Amino acid sequence: MLPPLAPADERLLLTYADPEAELAVASTARSLLALLDNAEFHGVLPIMLRKLRETGDAHLPQDADLQARLAELREASTLVTGQSMLLQYHGERIMKALAAKAIPARIVKGPVFARKLYKHVSDRPFTDIDILVEPASINEANRVIAASGFELCSGEAHSHDLQEFKWLEKENSSLLIELHGNLVHDSGMRRRLSLGFRDLQAIDGDGTDTPAALLTIAIVHAAGGH
Repeated sequence: MLPPLAPADERLLLTYADPEAELAVASTARSLLALLDNAEFHGVLPIMLRKLRETGDAHLPQDADLQARLAELREASTLVTGQSMLLQYHGERIMKALAAKAIPARIVKGPVFARKLYKHVSDRPFTDIDILVEPASINEANRVIAASGFELCSGEAHSHDLQEFKWLEKENSSLLIELHGNLVHDSGMRRRLSLGFRDLQAIDGDGTDTPAALLTIAIVHAAGGH
């Protein structure tokens, strides 16, 4: 159960969650510990940890439990950042392999959001790479990913129905690549709501990863991507 926040700490959490907002540090170790737990739950912990690091530990409440918790979270955050970097490397490698086969594709969500929307890329770590292709290109794209050292970890028939294929790196099963033919996975919902490769091209116009496209991806992912 999340520790409750006083109204002042709720406002402070919003400040921690805003990458551009100036930081005001909680006055007590207890408040800061509760804020850390809430930030972790709401997915804004990387931003909060960065801001606390920039402030400096000397300006934080001097408390053993707080320092131990910060050390634990910082170590985990470093691992997550490294994981994101490794995923990005493999994503770019697969994109080059797809281009070599003349398969139109684009990476969506994770690293694109991090690069386009955040001044500090580490504020927005990601746990997989999402690649979107035309439905007609799925089989060939799957072969490219398999040849890149990944193995399919989702059922093939079910994946075709969802238009979502999950691939794990053979040497490191924590590295997940998801290949999509559409960003709406439920086949019933897809008849009413759909977002595919050509749709994003039309939204982008002459650009790439435009704000309109990113907003559309976020809305559709929240409404129908699960």
